[in-house]
Amino acid sequence: MIKKEIRKQILTRRGEMPADVRQAKSSLIVEQILRNTLYQKSKLLFSFVPFDHEIDLRSLLEQALADGKQVAIPLADMKNKQMTLYYFERWDQLQPGVYGILEPDPLRSKQVDPSEIDLIVMPGVGFDRKGGRIGYGGGFYDRFLAKLDPRPPLLAPCFSEQLMEEAPMEEHDFRVDLIITEQETIICKK
Repeated sequence: MIKKEIRKQILTRRGEMPADVRQAKSSLIVEQILRNTLYQKSKLLFSFVPFDHEIDLRSLLEQALADGKQVAIPLADMKNKQMTLYYFERWDQLQPGVYGILEPDPLRSKQVDPSEIDLIVMPGVGFDRKGGRIGYGGGFYDRFLAKLDPRPPLLAPCFSEQLMEEAPMEEHDFRVDLIITEQETIICKK
C-alpha cells in the first residue's frame, strides 16, 4: 500500500507543475543527458516515449537520431506484461497504445535485439539517491531487465520533485545507475 500512496503523491506533485515550468525543466534535463558520457558513448539507446506529465524526451529521441544513434522504444503487451522493442526512426511510425502512450506500429517498424542496447533511459514515478525506483506498478521494466545479461547502464531522467528520501524496494526491483534532474546528476551508489 505504501508504494501506491507514494506514487499518488508524486504524480499529483508532478501533475500540478505548470506546463511551461515542466517544459523548461525537461529541456534542462535533456541538455544534461546529451552532455553525459553514457549517452555520448551509446550506439543503441532504449528510451520510453513520454506521456501525460512526464519529462518531454522528444528532443532527446530526435537528437539521438541526428547524432547517428539507433533508438529503441517499447511496445507493451498488457496481457503478458512484457515489452518488445522496435527501432524508432520517425514519429509517423508510432500510434497511440495503452493509456494513449505512443508505441511503434509493428507493421511499420523493425524489432530490436535487446542484447545490442548499450543505454536504457528509464521512466519512473519516483527515485532516491541510491538508485531506488518506484515505477508505475506494472513491473514491465523489472521483467525486461531480468532477461538482460549483461545489463546496460540505467539512466533515469526525473524532475527534482520526483526525488524522495528512500524508495521502498522489493527483491526483484532494479536500481538505476544514474539520475539526471534539472538541477543535478546523481551517480547512484549501490
